[in-house]
Amino acid sequence: MTLTRPHIGRPAPALETDPLLRGAGCYVADVALDRPLHLHLLRSPVASARLEVEGVEEARALPGVAGVHLAADLGATGTLPVKPVLPMEAAPDFPLLAGDTVRAVGQPVAAILAESPEAAMDAAEALMLEDEALDPDRPDLAAEHWRAGAPDQAFARAAHVVEARVAHPVLAPSPMEPRGIAVACDPGSGRLTVYHSTQTPHRTRAALCAILGLAPSEIRVIAPHVGGAFGMKGSIYPEEVLAVWAARHHGRDVRWIASRSEEFLSATHGRGLETRGMLA
Repeated sequence: MTLTRPHIGRPAPALETDPLLRGAGCYVADVALDRPLHLHLLRSPVASARLEVEGVEEARALPGVAGVHLAADLGATGTLPVKPVLPMEAAPDFPLLAGDTVRAVGQPVAAILAESPEAAMDAAEALMLEDEALDPDRPDLAAEHWRAGAPDQAFARAAHVVEARVAHPVLAPSPMEPRGIAVACDPGSGRLTVYHSTQTPHRTRAALCAILGLAPSEIRVIAPHVGGAFGMKGSIYPEEVLAVWAARHHGRDVRWIASRSEEFLSATHGRGLETRGMLA
């Protein structure tokens, strides 16, 4: 192929700009669903504890509430995959809902489905958490060691040795569009069409099939317009899997849109490293 005009130094055309400027974009919150249930998560306020959820039956009886689910209600579901950057020495347990033990602030403990977001939040307010503090378990999760040649001798012979320490602060990505998922359920066939604010729709489909025991023919994943991601939407989260599980369990469309505070609390953070290096 012969290029008549070089591309280096020229801006690439933004194909999505026109509909977005006209207000004709379609994000997950814009996807039309049929009388959807709205998912809300009750989250752990502590980092490491045994938890017991109280008031479940009272919450289920509130107006507009279709279900309040705990870990025991989910049946045989898998855990979320962890995408390792380094070899995993101790892969952490990553359940959809915490059982009787939580390991992180913000970890989902109960899933509430209701006819409106407000009704779901009211049901969460009716739940109470009794906790017994545990000593946090902090194993070394991942590590890798590289060594080549004879570095000790090289440093011993060097005329000059330079050492540097670089601290990378923890980053909390905050795209304009928070995480979200809309699940359309066909009650006749049971097939699902999932609209997911994601960087990796094929990974979403593969993970949902593996975690929920679905055949690829039972689910279709569509990534509509995505209002930013910055790496935080490259993996799948418990809330998104729970939305798909709830759609199958209730036979209803389901929507979940994260609040800004939920993003800071439960979305994937980045960096948080201290790096030391020496040069001879």
